[in-house]
Amino acid sequence: MDIVCISRSANDLGESPHWDAEAQRLYWIDAWKSTVHVLDPAQDVTHSIDLTTPLGGLPIGSIACRARGGLIGAIKGGFYRIDLEACSAQLITAAEADRPSTNRLNDGKCDRAGRFWCASVAARHGQCPCPDAGWPDRGQRHRLEPR
Repeated sequence: MDIVCISRSANDLGESPHWDAEAQRLYWIDAWKSTVHVLDPAQDVTHSIDLTTPLGGLPIGSIACRARGGLIGAIKGGFYRIDLEACSAQLITAAEADRPSTNRLNDGKCDRAGRFWCASVAARHGQCPCPDAGWPDRGQRHRLEPR
C-alpha cells in the first residue's frame, strides 16, 4: 500500500475532509483558521479560500456540501452557509451562546436525510481539552435540520 501526499497546502490542523462526488473535488478545513481548501485532482490544483473577513476570524470546525449549492459550516458560535465562489458566509442559526467562550463547534457530517450532525469542544487553540488537565466536560452534540 502506498501513501501519497495529495496537496502541499499548509495547514495548522487540516480536518473535515469531504468528497463532493458530483464536482469531483475534495474539500477540507484548517481547523485553527478560517480557511477552506479545495483540491481538484483532475487538474492537480488546490485552492485555499480565506474566510477570515466573512467569518470575523472565527475558526471553522467542519463542513459539508449543501444540496442547494455551497457548503454548510460548523463555526465557533453557529452554523453558516458558505459560498466559496463569492467568499461569503451567512449565519443560519447561532449555537452555544450559553456555553463557555472557549467552546467551539467541531466535527460534523451530514446524514442521508440531509441533517448536519455536529459536536462541540471546549478548547483554546493549541491546548489540550482533556478533563484530567482541569477541563470540565463542556461539549454538546447538535443536529441542524434541512429547510
